[in-house]
Amino acid sequence: MNIDSIITEWTYRLEKGYPDCPEDYIELRNVLREQTDLPEPQQDAIVRRAMGLEEQDEEETSGMLSSDPNSATDDFADLLQLLKTKNKIGQLQQLAEYTKKHYKPSFETVFSITDIDQYTDGYDGHYTLGNNNKTNLPISDYTSPGIAAEAVIFTYLNSKFNTNIQHVTSQAKGVDGEDGNNKFEVKTATTGNINLNLQTTFFSNDPNKFYIFGFRNSGGYKFNSISPVYIISSQLLRRISLGEKIYSQLGTESQISDILTTQVEAGLEKTNFKEQIIAAITTGETGEFAKQFDIGNNVSIVFKIFIQPKKF
Repeated sequence: MNIDSIITEWTYRLEKGYPDCPEDYIELRNVLREQTDLPEPQQDAIVRRAMGLEEQDEEETSGMLSSDPNSATDDFADLLQLLKTKNKIGQLQQLAEYTKKHYKPSFETVFSITDIDQYTDGYDGHYTLGNNNKTNLPISDYTSPGIAAEAVIFTYLNSKFNTNIQHVTSQAKGVDGEDGNNKFEVKTATTGNINLNLQTTFFSNDPNKFYIFGFRNSGGYKFNSISPVYIISSQLLRRISLGEKIYSQLGTESQISDILTTQVEAGLEKTNFKEQIIAAITTGETGEFAKQFDIGNNVSIVFKIFIQPKKF
């Protein structure tokens, strides 16, 4: 019995791509009946477990959890329901905890950095980072407070969890730090509204790529804590954002999803770029035109038109 193929087929048949009502579990029973030779009592047990009415033995599930974060036992449907009840900070907390449980990184995924002073040179606002980071720059020498925060977070991880993250200060696309096979992208803010905009990149289907979200307690370079900090799997964020149907169709990043293609085509029809560009040049009024559309589970594709004169 191929658990993954059963789950993929089941979620593909569901309207939302995940179970949302009792009738959705009837479809799971249909898939089990069609694709397995299991006796009805075992089919019943699987359905009850999927509904959360029965617990699987830890011995039975632990191997699948460690070998495949997207296995049948990953309680993903429970996570989706839980996220609906949380604000953005609460959602980040749940996603970070799920990452720790199912992707099993060598570092903690929820923590606070409140002891930044241990990395200072004693001068207010100028923090010299430890040797673990390899850069040893005062924080004020970084080109932005956000990049300085990246350096502090990587230094903290290296000192606390024995990682060896090298800070990519040149800001390569989608990578702010690397540790062997692991890649990290950092997004920090001073409020609860972390900027989740992704420019020309998207959450990759890579179990070794992680996003780090942190909250600085002050603007500029004089922050003295980053709390809380959440580390979340890129693969998990991809799955959450696109929804199960598109996620399962895409598979590796070279594959194409007919559902995604249809959604993008429908969205582009609404934007009417030709008329928008003409209006921008002739009147500057483009308020009547659509400038974004949604795809997947909860992703907005947003367009901005820049008219950029060359040298005269």
